[in-house]
Amino acid sequence: MTLNYLAFTIISSVSISVSSASSANNLTSGSEPAPSIERITINHIISPNHYNIAGAIVALDSAEIEQQRPFSIKEALENIAGINVVGEDVFSTHLNIGMRGLNPRRSARTLLMEDGMPLYLAPFGPLFAANRTS
Repeated sequence: MTLNYLAFTIISSVSISVSSASSANNLTSGSEPAPSIERITINHIISPNHYNIAGAIVALDSAEIEQQRPFSIKEALENIAGINVVGEDVFSTHLNIGMRGLNPRRSARTLLMEDGMPLYLAPFGPLFAANRTS
């Protein structure tokens, strides 16, 4: 007897929920048309012209690097305003680079590359091979 009562309770609750869902669908599918939403198209995330970006952009070309004659990339980047470079070891083979206005804990995942090779391994190769550092 208890099993039949339980089955009747479950069936009646399911039928009530189905009938309430169908009445809710009838309310939303009335004669009023759905409001139209204006389409927004995004062409660029960042402006292709870097002069339109608010902030500072510094590029070191080969003449400036040759004039500075830095021993490592850390020394080359330390002369740029707003850049904080901290080396993890004595040779600065793993750099943490922080930028003004960003996370003050610096980014441990910043990787400078030239021709697909890590650029911060400067003590093991000539720095004059870098044509431009941005």
